[in-house]
Amino acid sequence: MSVEFLDGGIILGFIEDDEAFNGSVQDRFACLDTNHDGLLSYSEMLQELQSLRMIETHFGIDEKTDPKELSRVYDSLFVQYDRDSNGTVDMEEFKAETKRMMLDIANDLGFLPVQMILDEDSFLKKAVEREFTKLQSDISAYFIPINKISQLALSMEMGRRKAESAIPVSVSESLTLSPSSTDAGNQIHSL
Repeated sequence: MSVEFLDGGIILGFIEDDEAFNGSVQDRFACLDTNHDGLLSYSEMLQELQSLRMIETHFGIDEKTDPKELSRVYDSLFVQYDRDSNGTVDMEEFKAETKRMMLDIANDLGFLPVQMILDEDSFLKKAVEREFTKLQSDISAYFIPINKISQLALSMEMGRRKAESAIPVSVSESLTLSPSSTDAGNQIHSL
């Protein structure tokens, strides 16, 4: 578990990033599908439902909850995932309900950051990690050109100093022309 800052925008960005969101959903589905039949049974989904930790009421400290109440909550959540009521959850149902739940969380959070304790493999943690990686990339995009500009300026300054050290002491010495270069002489006189 880790403590992270999170807002609705971070979650929305994660959901809208098809590659990140779909990849995370597929990975989670594959982990839950222990018999590898492409469907999640109630017992396979139970692990995911319990990881939602929706029964906790005291900031991460598990409360002793009536087992019958827990069973009703998990049954209800499973029905939300099992949209066609066939007793199993396929990949599309899992993805659609996960997206709906995350959108609800994003809407509830709004755009003011809140501090949350997140499980390391949770979708919310993946959203935060995606945002962090994106920010690092954005920052790098700004600092790399500045670094290159600095290197270019330094290189130009070194070139200027080198050129200054190569200038002859007398300007007239460097402007002596042979008699055959009258065009160049005319150009010099016009200066």
